[in-house]
Amino acid sequence: EGLGVALITTVVFSVISFKSKKLKNKTKILLYLGISIPVIIATLYLSYTTIAINLNSASKGPVHWHADFEVWACGQKLDLKDPEGLFNRVGSPLFHEHNDNRMHVEGVIKELEDVSLHDFFKVIGVTIEKNNIDFLDANLGRVLLNNCNSKKAETQVFLYRVTNPEKTKKWKFEQIKLEEFDNYILSPYTAVPPGDCIIIEFDQKKPETQHICETYKVA
Repeated sequence: EGLGVALITTVVFSVISFKSKKLKNKTKILLYLGISIPVIIATLYLSYTTIAINLNSASKGPVHWHADFEVWACGQKLDLKDPEGLFNRVGSPLFHEHNDNRMHVEGVIKELEDVSLHDFFKVIGVTIEKNNIDFLDANLGRVLLNNCNSKKAETQVFLYRVTNPEKTKKWKFEQIKLEEFDNYILSPYTAVPPGDCIIIEFDQKKPETQHICETYKVA
């Protein structure tokens, strides 16, 4: 509200100044102050709130994290619906995908829970739960499954994680199965690797996956 008032005040004084050809010096000073003071107040307010938000955030400022992912259902790889609109993304400004099989975290993270796997599924508009998957595929349309070929199936999430991120291009990584996958928070890296590779499979229960992200395969 304060910014709105400052903006309106600045516009009003600017219009008066523009339309008035002959003004006394005192009037000019008043108009100048009427324009400059709201601008200064608005600038200080924005600076303060930006700094306060950054300091109070979980990330202590803006970040740019990535993780690659693949979704498989009953042995078939799924492709997330294509982005629409000006911003070319599926999801929110903070957490999204750009038709590249990559999770993007871009901005200030207020709470780490805002960039969990649960939140990613939520913002891209799919339902991936323990016993079912409801996915909008770019080619197949809606994929709704609670079994695979009449056999019991469940959602399983496998994580490829770099164990020595400081060793650039000499990485070693491990594969682990995430039992509580909803709560998983992405590793804080821009490049992949050392950013995560996350394989989501809806299939019969298994201890590990044979699938791997292309970036990890190359690395």
